[in-house]
Order: sequence, then C-alpha cells, then structure tokens
Amino acid sequence: LPVAHRMAAALDATLVETGISRLVIDCNRPLDAPDLVPPISETTVIPGNAGLSDKQRARRIDLSWRPFHDTIA
Repeated sequence: LPVAHRMAAALDATLVETGISRLVIDCNRPLDAPDLVPPISETTVIPGNAGLSDKQRARRIDLSWRPFHDTIA
C-alpha cells in the first residue's frame, strides 16, 4: 500500500483501504464473483476458505465487504 498512499497524496485523492487481505475477501469484486472469497491462490489452497459455509461467507460480507462499499458509496 505504500505506492497507493503516495499516489493518493500526489493526486490529492482519497484512498479507501480495507486492511483485509484479498485472500480473506476481495472487496473489489462484486458479490456474485466466484473469486470474492477465493478457495485457492495460484496453486495453493486457502484452508480458511475451503468448505466455507453460506453463513460464514455472509458474515465475511457483512463484516468486510459491505462496510467497504458503504464507505465508497
């Protein structure tokens, strides 16, 4: 993120960051994206995402994705 911070400062722009890894949930993806909560990264299975229930997925969305999108709306 250091580059993003420098760019935002140089452009006098607002930078919105999540502080959450895209391996947990990718807030830059639409809700229906298959890789919103990626099961693998390159060739590595992400154990915390393998077999994620709909309830667990919804919780991640509510705790991370929605607040991010509420901020940028």
